[in-house]
Amino acid sequence: MSQLYFFLSDRFFFPLFEVCFLVLFMYALLREKRWLRSKDALETTIKRGEKSWTVFDFAFGILSVVLMQIINCAETLFGYKTFISIMNILMLLYLVYWNSWFRNGIINLVYKCQNKPETL
Repeated sequence: MSQLYFFLSDRFFFPLFEVCFLVLFMYALLREKRWLRSKDALETTIKRGEKSWTVFDFAFGILSVVLMQIINCAETLFGYKTFISIMNILMLLYLVYWNSWFRNGIINLVYKCQNKPETL
């Protein structure tokens, strides 16, 4: 039972969360640099409209609040939370506003949510 408490504790879960966020950032960065894309992949360029940018602003706001709340609630890594917060916000800024793969994922998620049929 004590092992379960350890795996649910901040000492285990918060560093795991940070590693997962860093891996997501690195994956998105590599996708943007086209190192993880097949050579036969179709490439196209589009210009985002005002509605898309509103979605990105909303996504950044929600994600940054959630990210900062996770950092502030964690009872581990005291003394490093300012550095972790700054780095996470910078990574999130890059993901939401500059990374095409991540932005396409946000738009895809919003599209799926808006077009999901409601059942009663």
